Amino acid sequence: MIHVASFSIYLYYHHVYIKIKTYIKNQLAGYLLVSCSAVTAVLINQEPLSGNTSLKRAATASVCLSVAAFLTTAVCAILSGYKLSKRVMW
Repeated sequence: MIHVASFSIYLYYHHVYIKIKTYIKNQLAGYLLVSCSAVTAVLINQEPLSGNTSLKRAATASVCLSVAAFLTTAVCAILSGYKLSKRVMW
């Protein structure tokens, strides 16, 4: 009987650990997406790229897709945080 109880406690904390790890990964991915978009947005506004070049179009597409990916990551982080808080709290 003691082994079953200790195993269930282990499983509980293991699930909490996995959820914390997932939440941290979501936060890290969101930070990387925002920082990459900021660098690319500065590149778009540079003077040598003022014309309608393919590099400027590619950078604009990159920023747009990065914003879409960030929004998806933000939703995942919110859901992951909700699951984590629901699991840790009573």
